[in-house]
Amino acid sequence: PWIFPSGGRAIGNLAQANNFADYLWLGVAAAVWLHVRNRLRPLPLAAALLPLLGLSLLSGSRSVYFYAAALT
Repeated sequence: PWIFPSGGRAIGNLAQANNFADYLWLGVAAAVWLHVRNRLRPLPLAAALLPLLGLSLLSGSRSVYFYAAALT
């Protein structure tokens, strides 16, 4: 109940799944941009992307798939 207090969805402190997913994908885009600019090595990139992508999938927002397609 402390991890997913809102009916099994991860919503963060923003209380809306869409806003939570938006901010997580902003983090994904920033991490990828830093990697492309050679400011973030592959191991820290993977360490940043795994929790960001995992939590975005747990958010329950369907916009996650749009962001994945848009960044690809």
